[in-house]
Amino acid sequence: GGISENIIPDHAMAGIDIRVIPGEKIKKVIKELTKVVRPAKTIINNQYEPVELDNQSEIIKTFQNILKKHKLNPKPIGVSYTTQFSEMTKYGIGGLIFGVGGIDQAHKIDEYIKLKDLKICHKILVDLLSNI
Repeated sequence: GGISENIIPDHAMAGIDIRVIPGEKIKKVIKELTKVVRPAKTIINNQYEPVELDNQSEIIKTFQNILKKHKLNPKPIGVSYTTQFSEMTKYGIGGLIFGVGGIDQAHKIDEYIKLKDLKICHKILVDLLSNI
């Protein structure tokens, strides 16, 4: 806040982005954060529960077989970004998270995907839809 380092501002703001992982409780994280920044006011903009998919589910196993067919690594991985998928899991809707391109390049000014990757993604999705 303020207009210079040596001038006391009438207000200041700070933004914090916290990604919770499976096993952490959002309410506990918010409580701890609020305690740390007290007496400052805490405003929570978005809350998404962490998602941990069931690696034994039918859709995951089917998808892993499709990835093997296309000579791609079928091993599930953890990621450090969030999606709205957690909103669906609240209602017992299962699934998986899959997309084309790299997260390191996503949401940037010059975001792009390679045409060859899009073609592979298309084949994978067609195979998946014909197997569910």
